[in-house]
Amino acid sequence: MLASLAKLLKSLKENDSKIFDDEINHDAVKDTLAVLMMHVAMADKKTTEKENKKMVEFFQQEFNMNTEETHELFESVVENMNELEKYIDTLSNILANNIAVKARIMQHLNNLIICDGCVDEEYHVFETIKTSLI
Repeated sequence: MLASLAKLLKSLKENDSKIFDDEINHDAVKDTLAVLMMHVAMADKKTTEKENKKMVEFFQQEFNMNTEETHELFESVVENMNELEKYIDTLSNILANNIAVKARIMQHLNNLIICDGCVDEEYHVFETIKTSLI
């Protein structure tokens, strides 16, 4: 148990490294994370420039996507916004028992929430994802 916790904390400190290795299906992860991020950002019925910037920066860092590619990704997943549980399950299955990666994703979602001030609706979606994922 302590070894797992130490591994998790070490992983969280390595923020400048990418979360996902080459063994993970990047396309499935991108779509899934885009849906989850959109759910969090739009929980209060609006998205701010700060939220948009955070989401674009995440996909640029993790998947080497440019701004246009990121916007296209978000446009392509808008129709899937009513299927939150399905996408949480998909991500959980992809990551299996990789708690460190799940924690880093939650850290990014948390950063998305607080970038423009945390509101209850966004935090509620975050808690739903956290509870289901971890």
